[in-house]
Amino acid sequence: MKAIGYISTTIILMVYASILNGWALSKLWSWFIVTTFGMPVLSIPAAIGFAMVVTYLTHQMSDKESKDEYWQTLVKGAIAATIKPLFALLFGAIVKAWL
Repeated sequence: MKAIGYISTTIILMVYASILNGWALSKLWSWFIVTTFGMPVLSIPAAIGFAMVVTYLTHQMSDKESKDEYWQTLVKGAIAATIKPLFALLFGAIVKAWL
């Protein structure tokens, strides 16, 4: 039963992180790429797919072994998955204000 909880929680957090990253990327894309280069607007599903391709091509595996328990690792990942796109949007909004 514990394994089902781990798997379902991981899947839910992966979906949450993907949607949040896609939303942030689509906003940043429309703020900078569309206005600067006249490219088409990037929808959230397209942004999710684009981010997945970039992650797939650039992701580097870590050699360090984590001694954290599963839930600690999951919480750290959820916090990072929330903070990273929100900070990108914050700094993007600041830069957009200069344009």
